[in-house]
Amino acid sequence: MASSAVVLLVCTFMAMQAMAAAEAYYSGDDGVTMQMFEEWMAKFGKAYTCHGEKEHRFAVFRDNFYSSGVFPGPCGCGTGGEPKPNHAVTLVGYCQDGATGKKYWVAKNSWGKTWGQQGYILLEKDVASPHGTCGLAVSPFYPTA
Repeated sequence: MASSAVVLLVCTFMAMQAMAAAEAYYSGDDGVTMQMFEEWMAKFGKAYTCHGEKEHRFAVFRDNFYSSGVFPGPCGCGTGGEPKPNHAVTLVGYCQDGATGKKYWVAKNSWGKTWGQQGYILLEKDVASPHGTCGLAVSPFYPTA
């Protein structure tokens, strides 16, 4: 079984092969956001929720600590269980754990390499919530050029 660091490195490398600079964007507030992320990443390389920062948001969980594994949430929420994002990250890829079969998004944080897994967090993918893990589907954007 490969270590999570090796899996992260391989998945990140695969995702970076398709990276593109975002000169234009599309807002994905159409109800099919999570299904579209894979297609957007394959075509453009990244998915965003904050056009100004060109990064993808998630609500920072209470202690801000994450070191390994696939993070399932919760990350904090607003009323009725709806996420209330208060931080941005960039989704750079997605993978599936060969041992467990669990699917996850690879997200790059802005807090540097000393946080998480060398600056990345693995967020559970294909969850029941229409908002995605930690609000990943809240007001997303992806580059078109």
